[in-house]
Amino acid sequence: MKKTIAACALTALVVGGGSATAASLITSAKIKDGTIQNRDIKKGTISANRLTPGLQQLIRAGAAVQGVSAGVAGPQGPAGAQGAAGAQGPAGAQGPAGAQGPAGTNGTNGAQGPTGPAGAAGTNADGSVTTPVRADGDSGFAIGSTAGTGAGTPNNGTATIADGQLKLSFNATGGGFAGAGKTYSNVPLSSLSTLAYKWAKTAGAPSAHPPLKIDVIDATPCTGGAPCGDRPLFANNSTTLVYEPVYTNGVTPSGETRDVLNDADAWWWSTRDMNGADDRDAANPRGYQQTLKQMLANNPNMKITRIYVQAGQNSAGAPWNSFEGSVDWLNIGFTGQTTTRFDFGG
Repeated sequence: MKKTIAACALTALVVGGGSATAASLITSAKIKDGTIQNRDIKKGTISANRLTPGLQQLIRAGAAVQGVSAGVAGPQGPAGAQGAAGAQGPAGAQGPAGAQGPAGTNGTNGAQGPTGPAGAAGTNADGSVTTPVRADGDSGFAIGSTAGTGAGTPNNGTATIADGQLKLSFNATGGGFAGAGKTYSNVPLSSLSTLAYKWAKTAGAPSAHPPLKIDVIDATPCTGGAPCGDRPLFANNSTTLVYEPVYTNGVTPSGETRDVLNDADAWWWSTRDMNGADDRDAANPRGYQQTLKQMLANNPNMKITRIYVQAGQNSAGAPWNSFEGSVDWLNIGFTGQTTTRFDFGG
């Protein structure tokens, strides 16, 4: 290789010297090994393609060859196409929970829902269940006033629900009736197990107190003699049984509940003559008055068509003129049934 390089260099010299010396070229055979040095070769006169393949490979690999330096790196080639995405690696372990953030502000209250249905009535201390009567027609009660049957008797009474009670009143003239009542379909009086009420009076004559009444049918007629009088029973052997506090031994104080069925001193009278009792007779007050149970014993087939509280009278004047009073807690019960406390205005 060295001989060839040297020969080429000399040839260039000979050619540069003129045609007179062209016939005398120096060949590699005439160059002694090791005699051609780096300074004998002009820079840039030897091309890489004139070198052996092995030397070219060493130069490309950047290996140092005596007398040859590595070339300057060429510009970076364009980026290759992106390879396919690799498979997703396994999920890492869950990190620790972060600190709790501050509480958010409260939202606005929602609209109030509809009122639910009323719950079942609770039981009172006496075992009864309260049922409110707040207006005419509630629980089958008719509330109002009527004129008396006396000639020219006006309707001067009023019955209203106010202040949690049934209020009864009459003007200064008086006359007529005011009250509240409930009808029944011929219920045997013998099945009545509870009958009580409380009343109060704020104005009126000393003898005027709100009465309790029972309309009945199938009473037993009087057969003559005492205490029968001259007022026979109405159709269907009907009459009205009346309890008036004024005729009771030890009148129940105003505002207290009175048991008018079982109390031995709760006296009743009948508007018509029936077995064991005639109509009210001022000359013989105890001759017509009996307890309700005594009346039932003498008239075992009596049946209830209405129970009601009612103040007033058929004619005007005393004792009901200018009366003011009230009734509440009418307790009615029948055998085998829960007693109902009708609470006026409750």
